[in-house]
Amino acid sequence: MSPVLCRATGIPVGGHTLRIPCFFPSISTVRTNWPALQYLHLLVNVDYPQFLISAYDLAGLEDHEAAMGLLSKAKCNHAIVLMDSGNYESFWLRDRSWTSDKFSQVLRDYGPHLAFMFDDLQPPNDVEAVAIRVVDSVLDCAISLPTGTLLPIVHGESDILPQVVRAVASRLHPLMIAVPERELGLGIVARVRTLRRIREELDSLGHYVPLHLLGTGTPISLLIYAAYGADSFDGLEWCKTVVDQHNAELWHFHYWDFFANSSDEYDLPYEYQVAVHNLGFYKKWMAMIQEATTHGSLELLLRDAIPGRFVQRLCREIGGVIS
Repeated sequence: MSPVLCRATGIPVGGHTLRIPCFFPSISTVRTNWPALQYLHLLVNVDYPQFLISAYDLAGLEDHEAAMGLLSKAKCNHAIVLMDSGNYESFWLRDRSWTSDKFSQVLRDYGPHLAFMFDDLQPPNDVEAVAIRVVDSVLDCAISLPTGTLLPIVHGESDILPQVVRAVASRLHPLMIAVPERELGLGIVARVRTLRRIREELDSLGHYVPLHLLGTGTPISLLIYAAYGADSFDGLEWCKTVVDQHNAELWHFHYWDFFANSSDEYDLPYEYQVAVHNLGFYKKWMAMIQEATTHGSLELLLRDAIPGRFVQRLCREIGGVIS
C-alpha cells in the first residue's frame, strides 16, 4: 500500500487559490429547467466562488456577448470558471456534430481558468491504450487554452481506473485529474473502494494530485468521497432539488414550500428562491468539509452526518478515512 501524503488544501488557479475540497455547481441544459445563460446569471450574481459550464451550451447560445460579459464579471469577482467538454450534452441530445474542433473554438473564445479535455466516452478496456488516448487528447486541446489549464478525464471500467489514473497523472503532471463517479462502481461501498485505490495510486507518485469526481452533487456523497480522498466535485443537484439544511437530505423541487422561511422570501421567482437557498447551503457545507480536512476531523464529521452503522461498514470493508 502506498503511503498517504499530506492532503493539499488549495490549488493555484488564475492568480488565486482554489480551496479544496470544493464543489462546482454545474450549468447544463440537459434535464434542467432554465437556459444556460439564466443559470450563469444567477451564479455570477450570487458571487459563487467557482462553477462549471458546458462548452456545448456556450456554443449554442444566441447571445455570446452576454455570456462573455457575465464570465468576465465572474473573473473580476475572483470566481474560478471551469469548462467541460460538452460531451455530456451532445451524448444525451444525440448531437453527433459536436467535435473537438468546436470545443477548441469555445476554449479560445471564452478562455476559462480551467477546462476538462475532450473526453472519450467509450474507451478500450486496456490500461495503456486508455492512458495514451487521454494524454494525446489533452495535448491536442492544450493549444486552445493558452491562459488556462487543461485537465484530463479518465473513463474506464472500475477495475482498471486506478492504474489508468496513475499512468495519466505520471505523464502529464496535471493540476487535477478527473473520473466520473458513476464509473467507480455500482454501489457506494464499491465506489468508495475504487476511490481509495485511486487515491493510493496517485499518492504513490510522491506528490499530491487532486482528484475531481464528475457528476457528484449529493451533499452526503460529497462528504463521504472527500473523507476517502476526493478533492473536487461538480453536479446539478443544486438546481434540480431542494436541500434540507438540517440534515443535508435532498427533496423534490416542488417541496420548497416546506423549507422556505422569512429570510428566504426574496423578491424572486420560485425557482430562483430554491437555487439561492441551495447555493447558500453548499457554500456552508463545503466550508465545513474544508475545515474538517484541514484539521484532520473528517471521520468525526462523517459520524455526525450519517448513521453510525454506515460509517462502521465503510471502515470495516474499506478502512478508515483519509485525513
